[in-house]
Amino acid sequence: MMNAKWITPADCPAEGTAAFWVKRDFEVGSVPQSSVLQITADSFYTAYLNGREIARGPIRGNRETQFYDEIEVAPFLQCGKNELKIFVYCVGEENLTINSFAPQVKAVLSDFFVTDEQWKGKMAAGWDHDVPYYTPQIGKMECRDLRVNELPWTPVKIAIPPVNKELRKNPLPPMRQTVFFPDKLLVNWECETVLPLDFDKIPEALQTEKIHPLPERRIDGKDGKIIIAGDNIDLPHISTLRC
Repeated sequence: MMNAKWITPADCPAEGTAAFWVKRDFEVGSVPQSSVLQITADSFYTAYLNGREIARGPIRGNRETQFYDEIEVAPFLQCGKNELKIFVYCVGEENLTINSFAPQVKAVLSDFFVTDEQWKGKMAAGWDHDVPYYTPQIGKMECRDLRVNELPWTPVKIAIPPVNKELRKNPLPPMRQTVFFPDKLLVNWECETVLPLDFDKIPEALQTEKIHPLPERRIDGKDGKIIIAGDNIDLPHISTLRC
């Protein structure tokens, strides 16, 4: 990790909450038997290689320590063009779950590249930067508008590295993820009210919202999937599936 640089999109704010993407396209002549990705980010990352999620992290550090992960990625490489994409969400402050410095990411893929000026980046579309607190324990809200179109890729900038933070390898084995699909749809509920446009009032609305069962005419099963049909409902409504 010594030769890699901390990078961030050119228009990313230097502090506060932020969500962004960085990516690197590269060519592979022949797939090696082993290729290790070393990666860390402030505060959380999800890494994708050729469209497949390969890692999430890092584990929580503190004011003196920033952990990085090592992932064997040779099974996900392919001859010819490859693409590594990394999504980063930064808390931008210290709370009870994370010690955050600034939105940035650092990575090394053995025998191929490190994070530097050759990467592309962009802010994650629809994510709000100036957001209120949800609770003091977990910090600020994550607010995203799914209607916003994706932004274009642009060259990244080199970020200021965390001061007085030592990089250390994550001593824990990779976390295992298991996906469970619901077997039966028992109850389907829907909120009665539209969420307020004022972000500061959303936490209270979520805690006091009233729900009612969805009409059966809006629920349909097709090809083993549950389809919830629209009913001229505004986007701020939330539907909750309880399986």
